[in-house]
Amino acid sequence: MAENWSPEKMKRFADQLEEHALYNRNQAISWQRWVMAASLTINGGAAIAVLNLSQIDGTSRLWAIGWFVVGLLATISFGTVASIQMSRFSGFYKIHGWKIGNLESNSGEFDQSKLDLKSFDKLLKRDNDIFWIQFIGLIGFVIGIIIAVEGLL
Repeated sequence: MAENWSPEKMKRFADQLEEHALYNRNQAISWQRWVMAASLTINGGAAIAVLNLSQIDGTSRLWAIGWFVVGLLATISFGTVASIQMSRFSGFYKIHGWKIGNLESNSGEFDQSKLDLKSFDKLLKRDNDIFWIQFIGLIGFVIGIIIAVEGLL
């Protein structure tokens, strides 16, 4: 069903979509940096610390370092996938903002059904799925610490 939008309303909506695109692009960059830094600091530092502990037995050392590496890889993967996802959101907003901003309609009539909201729903679902990846890095760290402490006892 078509809704009558004035050219000013279409322009405001297009500008809002452009703002969302810029915001999501900046978020993607921020997430990637933060996650990479946290991963390198927490899991990498723990792996180096376990390597330098002479009191820990060899098997526990190997397993602990393995779990820290799992945490490191999972966190880096999360940062990469989250960045890609935010870029997709940015692209969605940018494309739809451009479409709306460039509509040439003398009557100001705009059919909202032409917006591809199904692809937006898919992006939201993927975003929820991606969210859980970050916990694998935390789980890897916690299991690595437990194994390292057990190896010290």
